[in-house]
Amino acid sequence: MSVRNAIKTIQNLMRQDAGVDGDAQRISQLCWMFFLKIVDDQDQERELFDPEYVSPIPKGRRWRDWASNPEGITGDALLDFVNTDLFPTLKGLEVGGSGGEKRAVVRSVFEDAYNYMKSGQAMRQVINKIQEINFNDLTQRQHFGDIYEQILNDLQSAGNAGEYYTPRAVTAFMADRIDPKPGELLLDPACGTGGFLTCSMAHMRKRYVKRPEDEALMQASLRAVEKKPLPHMLCVTNMLLHGVENPSFVRHGNTLTRPFADYGPADRVDIVLTNPPFGGKEEEGIENNFPTQFRTRETADLFLALIIRLLKPGGRAAVVRRRPVWRGCRDAFEGAPYGLGLNPCPHCRPPFIPKPKSQEPFIPKPAPEGSIPQKLRLLDGLGPSLPDENLAQRIQRMSRSNLIPRNVATCMHIIREMRNVAEYNAKTISPAETLAIEGALGVIREWAQEQKLALPDLLKENPGK
Repeated sequence: MSVRNAIKTIQNLMRQDAGVDGDAQRISQLCWMFFLKIVDDQDQERELFDPEYVSPIPKGRRWRDWASNPEGITGDALLDFVNTDLFPTLKGLEVGGSGGEKRAVVRSVFEDAYNYMKSGQAMRQVINKIQEINFNDLTQRQHFGDIYEQILNDLQSAGNAGEYYTPRAVTAFMADRIDPKPGELLLDPACGTGGFLTCSMAHMRKRYVKRPEDEALMQASLRAVEKKPLPHMLCVTNMLLHGVENPSFVRHGNTLTRPFADYGPADRVDIVLTNPPFGGKEEEGIENNFPTQFRTRETADLFLALIIRLLKPGGRAAVVRRRPVWRGCRDAFEGAPYGLGLNPCPHCRPPFIPKPKSQEPFIPKPAPEGSIPQKLRLLDGLGPSLPDENLAQRIQRMSRSNLIPRNVATCMHIIREMRNVAEYNAKTISPAETLAIEGALGVIREWAQEQKLALPDLLKENPGK
């Protein structure tokens, strides 16, 4: 029987059990069973190469000891073993000493796990179907990984506020744009089922992982936290399926409970990839862990403040947001990536960044002399800047390439921005840049006259006429 058919059979058997109610309980039940089978298959493989290896799961509770025999215990005896022996033992594992990290992973998975099935016969049938899958077989494991993604996708109807699953097209795109590399510390502070982690690993394995040392470095650089028990269990299982030997970096907890000020240089990371829960409210008192200007019950806003705090200088982040926070304000975070020295800005939505007390107009911060505004680089059609190219040279190149007539709105926006800045700081624009701007205006005027178009005041030689 194929892996896909085995999974379908397992799901149908669980639907017939009176104790399993809904997708979330069915997937939770499947997950702890898959977890034990995957761990045991990997343990048996490691024992072949390392006689000294000791499984994190005690003897008698390993999958091979009670589940692998198709004619093994069933009915009430099986239910009694699972409920009164297996679960209490795994929930109470000691995490100190040698192998403590791996035992801690097992304990964290089972801390909030439950056996929902009430029929021992149906459970035995499910166990026998899971036994047919060999997770040491690379082909079967990859096939199961694809099916597991579909199981996680089913959680879109089981979770609230997007808390469980981010579509893989989104996570893969964001990982590709951020371009993580082995050795760069990568954090997902609200990891859910681990989609950003798996896509980041796939990206690095495709581009950068060439040796076993690269793989080890990549796995050692991952960090993740998940608050809720079900997605945490799903994430740990997901990591095992994707070749992570020790998923102890996936911590079960709430990132926001630690005071904002306690995060120091040792906690900073190179990359943050995450989809923080939106529309939800944190428990009472969580916002008091943050400085006054950040305090809000909106979970996503708290995460965004913390992400900026956690990034190293030069760090980068990609975050899924339901709505903009700054609405285009470039200067809200003067001290980013440290999250220090917030500039009050009237464009920002309270209470995340308070409005200024004075009614003075907002003055944009001048760019360094000779720099090229980012919006011009993105919209003028020329692509990346040439080496040592300044604003004057770029506008001249835009004129020569006949791109100005096709970017009138862009040029108007840039010229308006540069003129506004110049009014507040005459030294911002050099004489060469002033000539370049006027030259660009001349090209636009000539083109507009040929097209018999009316020019806005901004582009006229004598405004108001």
